[in-house]
Amino acid sequence: MMEKIIQELLTECKAIFIEFSKGTDTILYTETFGQYPSSVLINHYRKYSENFELQTPLASWILHKDLTLEQTNIEVSPMFEPQSKMYFSQANFYFNINILNNTSHLIIHMGKRYTRCFLYDISTKNNTVSLLNKKLIWVS
Repeated sequence: MMEKIIQELLTECKAIFIEFSKGTDTILYTETFGQYPSSVLINHYRKYSENFELQTPLASWILHKDLTLEQTNIEVSPMFEPQSKMYFSQANFYFNINILNNTSHLIIHMGKRYTRCFLYDISTKNNTVSLLNKKLIWVS
């Protein structure tokens, strides 16, 4: 079941990467806000903390702009440089899975001042996994 939950969270990461990219490919947008990240480093962590990057991930993936996803070495570090105005060249997404209360936190870190944390309820009924009740917990 854990693998299905992870796959559902990776699908959500893809959806967020697509959703946040809408309208970012115009010259006016790029000149004002910078170039949207070309990829995302996604890390799965054991537990939630507001400083995920201090933990060692359980697993890591790279999501490319063409939406291909490849598992990568957990030793790969988030890239915070170079920046293009408000964006990092590579976004950083972090998630955890709390089996005890069936929740997951997903942090998206698109740039120095562009971070969001979402909380999801995880449903595992009838051997099907769903992320429910998406809540925006904080914004920076």
